[in-house]
Amino acid sequence: PLTIFAAYTTFSFAYAVTCGSTTVVHDMRTPTHAPKVFFFAFATIVIQLGVVTAAAYLGWGQSLLCYGNVLDAMQKDIWGYISFVSILGLCATHYALLLHPSCRAIEVLAGLEDGSPRAEKWGKWPTLVATCCLRSLLVVITAVITIAVPNFTLQVDYLSAVTYTLIHLVFPPLFYMRLRYLMSRSYEAKAEGNFGSKRATMRSLALIFLMLVALVGAVWTLYQTINPAPAPEECSLL
Repeated sequence: PLTIFAAYTTFSFAYAVTCGSTTVVHDMRTPTHAPKVFFFAFATIVIQLGVVTAAAYLGWGQSLLCYGNVLDAMQKDIWGYISFVSILGLCATHYALLLHPSCRAIEVLAGLEDGSPRAEKWGKWPTLVATCCLRSLLVVITAVITIAVPNFTLQVDYLSAVTYTLIHLVFPPLFYMRLRYLMSRSYEAKAEGNFGSKRATMRSLALIFLMLVALVGAVWTLYQTINPAPAPEECSLL
């Protein structure tokens, strides 16, 4: 069961960008199209990660666990370079989505968001150059931290086991249930709340179960990070 929980939480990291969904909706020309956009986006992620996972397992199997970095397992041939470029593209899109809310927050703090007095005073192109410089500075800061901090991957594992799990697996359903509760208090005749009907009860129980699974997976991931499992026997044969 712990393996299943860990696999669920690991696979759900693909949806870590949901914490920035409100920023995406805010920047959309037609916000009402957000459900369709998110559906196709998440379907694409599921298909993409499913294909990559299946290809990795068929190509390396359990021997992939013998490498600290998947790039070390690739041979330097045409297929290896294609895989490397694909991984870079996948990481770049994820990085851009995860960084976007922070970039927007910095622009707001600097008073450079659309419609602000400073942006209107500076004009379109000076404001665009300033926002590009701020975003580039944020990218440089993240790159310096990644290169300069020792054992950065280990620290990312610590953070992902705690903060990422809370951000994208616990807080969203928790806030959703809170909103349902507030709606039922404000509009008693129109909102069913969290347990006002059979459908609402099943939905709430499912959300509670998924939150519990996420917490168990977070604890297990944290334990595995502190006490990593021994390498498989086949690693000695490579």
